[in-house]
Amino acid sequence: MPCQFTAAHNSRQVAQISTSINFLMAQMAIAKRTRAIESQFDTMFLTAALDPNFEFKEAESTYHAYFLIKGGEINGNDWGVPEQSIPRNIKTFEGRPFLVTADDFIKNSPYKWRWMHPKIDHFQKYLPDYVKGLNPENLQDVLRFQDRWKVGDISRVLYDSSDDYWKAIIKPLPAFEHKDFPPFCSPGIKKAYVFENNQKIMNWQGIHLAGLMERPAYGSQAIYEGSFSGTLGYCMTQLSDTQSLFETSYKFTKERIAAVMSGDNAATNKVPMLGDCSDGGFAHYSKPCMEKRKK
Repeated sequence: MPCQFTAAHNSRQVAQISTSINFLMAQMAIAKRTRAIESQFDTMFLTAALDPNFEFKEAESTYHAYFLIKGGEINGNDWGVPEQSIPRNIKTFEGRPFLVTADDFIKNSPYKWRWMHPKIDHFQKYLPDYVKGLNPENLQDVLRFQDRWKVGDISRVLYDSSDDYWKAIIKPLPAFEHKDFPPFCSPGIKKAYVFENNQKIMNWQGIHLAGLMERPAYGSQAIYEGSFSGTLGYCMTQLSDTQSLFETSYKFTKERIAAVMSGDNAATNKVPMLGDCSDGGFAHYSKPCMEKRKK
């Protein structure tokens, strides 16, 4: 009897093993057919995507290059970011706006002819309805408010080892592509922690780059580098030779701008000075000169 039990028991085991093998073989067959079908669909998809008449082309546009920020330097507004803080924070500038507050760009701007960083605080006392419901300490409110003066977007940021600072590539909004962009700029950032030392801000994010006509907080390095026409990739490669492009596209060299800011008349005798309303002078953008051109 024990032997008969063992035989019967072994028969059941064989049957179970056989059933399992058959099940696995069936699953493998299904998987094989599924892979074959998927392969056919993949091939069909690739054939459609690789149409010989199709060619991807990066969109061409006009771009402007500007100084953005420099690490380890305290600017004229008495704040700065250490060099080691930049790699993890600098990309927050991408997608942020390039701003101009002057009414030469923004019709009916309450800033009139002034080129500034727009701030909610500027209007809380004298034009409260203009900033009603906006909190100057709330990042989303600040971002929404500053978009009123948006004339372009920061498409890309990059480090220039030759100048030892970071630069921004600006794509103008279509309505401003024909405008002459200002010669100076100034970055705006938001501190993550209020208790951090303003001269050594480690945790921050970029919120905008503002166009200015004078007195940039980062001095004579905070300038317009030049304009480019083409794809963004092409413009990025051209930044290795911004000096020549800068001279032809904006009429000023970095040295001459620095000289104007320092008041060195001898060094700037080849370009119009601040009081000249001609197209080559900085005063070209001043309110009196703008009024003169409108007449």
